[in-house]
Amino acid sequence: VPDPSPFEKCLLDIHAELVSYRRPDLVIAGNLLENCVRELSRTLVPPEKQTRIPENLLAARRLMHAALGRPLTLEDLARAAGMSEGYFCTRFKEVFGLSPMEYLIQHRMHHAIHLLANPNLSITEIAAQCGYADAFFFSRMFKKHSGLSPREVRRRQATGQPGLS
Repeated sequence: VPDPSPFEKCLLDIHAELVSYRRPDLVIAGNLLENCVRELSRTLVPPEKQTRIPENLLAARRLMHAALGRPLTLEDLARAAGMSEGYFCTRFKEVFGLSPMEYLIQHRMHHAIHLLANPNLSITEIAAQCGYADAFFFSRMFKKHSGLSPREVRRRQATGQPGLS
């Protein structure tokens, strides 16, 4: 890295969040790490070789992030991108490395982990806020993606244990 100072600042921000006097917010720490990796990528890849994410794919991704609590279909996402479903799936996977629905599920599961830290929310409420009408199906999907049940993650968060694989 030609100038390590921006990267070092990112790492210091992550460290500060993880050792803060309050319980560290893993979502914030994850976002800081993501920003750190992006900054490192910008430093290592010359501007002329950096690829721009097409705006129509960004629009579909923004819809995924904005509509966490409501059902989304592939048709909805393709429409937001102004593409056919087949072409949208192909381009999305080329750019983001996951199919649109895999990306959406992964994003919803990360959001669920954040919500599980709130003991005032029931698993059913968390499922609904993550776009799942059926709490049992949500729990199965959560366990499939994280390796632990929502209750186990909540228990581990409450006791300060590492909770996810």
